[in-house]
Formats: sequence, C-alpha cells, structure tokens
Amino acid sequence: MRKLLLIMLAGLMVLSLGVAPVLAGPVLAGEMLPDTLSVKTLDGKELMLKSITQGKPSALIFFNTSCRNCLNEIKWVLRKHKDQNNVLISIDLAGAPAVKRYQKQYMRDYPDYPIYLDQEFNVAGAFGLSVTPASVLVDKDGKVVKVFSGYDKSSEEEINALYK
Repeated sequence: MRKLLLIMLAGLMVLSLGVAPVLAGPVLAGEMLPDTLSVKTLDGKELMLKSITQGKPSALIFFNTSCRNCLNEIKWVLRKHKDQNNVLISIDLAGAPAVKRYQKQYMRDYPDYPIYLDQEFNVAGAFGLSVTPASVLVDKDGKVVKVFSGYDKSSEEEINALYK
C-alpha cells in the first residue's frame, strides 16, 4: 500500500511539472497588475495587458455585447475621458463575431477604439470577476486601485478620481 502511494505521489509530481503557473487568488486593490495577464485583439493577436497600460492610468472595463449597462459605461468613459492621456481598455467576454457586430451598431462614433477579448476568462478570473459590467482601475505605476462590479454614479466617481 505504501509503495502504491509513493508511485501515485511521484506521478502527480511529474504531471504538475507541465502545468502552467496560476495566480494564488484574485488580484486585489493595492497589488501590482500581474505581468502574466494577456488579452487578444479581434484578429487573434495576443497582447500583454501591462504593455497596453504601462505608465498611464487605466480603466479595464469587462463587458459582454448584450449588456446595456456595459455599453452605457463604455460610452460615458469615452465621452468624458477619450481626449486625455489615459487608457481605457474594454475587454469582451463573448467573442470576436459578437464584438464586430457590436462595434458596427453601437461604436460608430469611436471607430478607432480597440476592444480586446478574454474568452477564457483568464483576466476576469484573475480579479475574481464573474459579472458584467465590471471594472479594474490601475494607476500609472501599475498598481490596482479598485476592483468593482456594476455601473452607477459611484463608478463614474471612481473613474474620474483615477483620471485626475
């Protein structure tokens, strides 16, 4: 019996060598944005999240194309802050075909505004997010300032404070 347990333990150790490292828990306010998080462009190119946010206050807005509050939040931030030296990153959890339809229908006023994908929920999961809209605010040094779900007046106040 002991020999069987040692063999099973050795097998588990060998299998674990091929497993990619995962984050120990959700990234919380006060922690640095992890170096390992990436999103995809609509054409499938992978980009490291830190390379997009580096050196600028950033709002990561997680949404799905059927969420009316998500659209309201994205449009509010674009109207209010698009001409400032800030980064607004919208991360869709559905997929490229739905996003392309969404852009044509709702984002005509912002044709150059990029939307990224997180279909595997790697980035959303890293912050413990499971509903949309949800936002992660990151300061210019890469520190997570706030993680929250929903969109209302307090969301706007949090984003305004980040971008001041």
